[in-house]
Amino acid sequence: MDYAFKYAETTPIMTEAAYPYLARKSIFSKCSKAASQGVVEATTYMDVTPKSAPQMKAALAKGPVAIAIEADKSVFQTYHSGVLTSAACG
Repeated sequence: MDYAFKYAETTPIMTEAAYPYLARKSIFSKCSKAASQGVVEATTYMDVTPKSAPQMKAALAKGPVAIAIEADKSVFQTYHSGVLTSAACG
């Protein structure tokens, strides 16, 4: 996920309101225009140590928090409903 944040530090991101998803092939022709009109920027990011409530609270106090999961694990590939409780989640 750090690669995405590094990208956001150098490339302004469009808002959903300014650049809505239209589910059409023609949307791709607008990408170069949209990139030059970005308004959302990430100025910094940090990783939070797993299971560290104090670090999570500090991160939440600074701004939005993004969560990543290891979705390449077999437990996710066969998932169909409910809450995952498997230790194989990663």
